Amino acid sequence: MQSDLLPPVTLSEAKNYLSDQKMYDILLQAGWPKHLLEKAYEIAFLESSHAADVTRDYTGDASYGVFQIRPDIHTINFIEILGDDWADPNSENYILDPVNNAKVALHIYEDEVTADGKDKWFNWTSHVRTENLEGRGTHLKEWYLDPTKNTSGGNTSAKTYQNTLINLNSTQEGMEGVRPRWKRLMESQHDLSEKTAEKFEGLSGFSYDPNAGYAFDKGSSYNARRKQVTDDYLNDHVKTEVEQEDIFGPAFEPNFISKNKKGGARGAAENMVQ
Repeated sequence: MQSDLLPPVTLSEAKNYLSDQKMYDILLQAGWPKHLLEKAYEIAFLESSHAADVTRDYTGDASYGVFQIRPDIHTINFIEILGDDWADPNSENYILDPVNNAKVALHIYEDEVTADGKDKWFNWTSHVRTENLEGRGTHLKEWYLDPTKNTSGGNTSAKTYQNTLINLNSTQEGMEGVRPRWKRLMESQHDLSEKTAEKFEGLSGFSYDPNAGYAFDKGSSYNARRKQVTDDYLNDHVKTEVEQEDIFGPAFEPNFISKNKKGGARGAAENMVQ
């Protein structure tokens, strides 16, 4: 059976919870476009609280990873993106790898054909509940939250709606909702962008876009949020005009640009040693 492919791990048993920054980086790595990042981040949190190792939903049905993707519905998507070994924990295509999981989720989103007024997110019931809570359902928001009116069970029950509302907007410590988390994450990205822009200021042939979060040179892009970017750039291009003490600490000076260069063939060879 599909539900027996992976050992059961419920949300309460999960151990691999991803930080806000890690989840954001995973979405980027998986190829989610910028305009979909916030919604993808939100759905993954509502589905799994960003726990990568969950394999069961609250009803006990098989649902895999941060996006809680159901194998009984989406096995074809697993195979198309990851291949036949998607259930093998020793494979690089393992579905519980959060990057792989996010890639499959993106494929499901892009592959979905909208119909009957549905959008491309409707495969995730957390999105449907969010839509209903925000006035885009067949009833008023209060109806979905009222157990005397909404007598549905399962993932459409009033209790589930109440939990969704908390998971969306709560600012309570220890129960922070996904939207306050996203706001804080974006604020931290903005602060980091400003600091990075200051570091790159004056670097010849190197420009920085704080909105995109990337620095550009000669058609190549570097993720400015990674500390290694500056070292990689200097190693590749040997920017001698940079005042490196101000940005990177003690100046790096290859022997071949040393003021004490040696002459002759032997000297030339020694001068090139770094």
